[in-house]
Amino acid sequence: MRTVHDLSLRLSVFAYWLVQGVVPLQMAHFLLSIVFVSILRLDAPDEWPPLFASPAEAYSLRRFWGRFWHRLFSPGAVAWARFLARNVLGLAAGGQVEKALVPFVVFSVSGLAHAAIAWRLGDCCLDRDIMFFWLNFAGAFGETVVLKVLQTAFSGANRAHVGVGSGHPSVDGRKALVYSGTRAMGYVWVIVFFLWATPPYLYPKIYRIMVEKGL
Repeated sequence: MRTVHDLSLRLSVFAYWLVQGVVPLQMAHFLLSIVFVSILRLDAPDEWPPLFASPAEAYSLRRFWGRFWHRLFSPGAVAWARFLARNVLGLAAGGQVEKALVPFVVFSVSGLAHAAIAWRLGDCCLDRDIMFFWLNFAGAFGETVVLKVLQTAFSGANRAHVGVGSGHPSVDGRKALVYSGTRAMGYVWVIVFFLWATPPYLYPKIYRIMVEKGL
């Protein structure tokens, strides 16, 4: 029973975090699009694309943040991170170190921004905001490493079976099967990750609110 209770709490906290992160921004985006497109007629409809993509895109942490989640903040953060990597640290453009540093800077700045907002609102445990985004960076970085290993192993198996560049049906069938299985496991991985990472981030914040309200 304790395991079921713990899982239900984690699911509730994860759902709360997801809803409160998506719904207010999506509603504001929707209302502003009506104002600027339909009422003021200053913008064209295609200038207000959906703020969030389909949840079906989020079958990895990288795709969750890079495809599904809104991109109000990340393009600017990426530009500054690349400037830091290339012009301050002198890293090679497109190199492996830069590819790791840029998302780390983006996640770090995101965590600092959330901590600053939380501080301004009188929230507690500001270090949790930063740690949450660092955990997401670590998870996304781990994904990259695992996928590269799997791609290398799968490519080697294909070459050993039918040769490089072959369109053999059995190979194509295995590719489709592996892709489908990988995508399904990706959804599971993303959900499990957030069930693990979100509660420690929000538990103390929710607890403080409950104490202040006498709950």
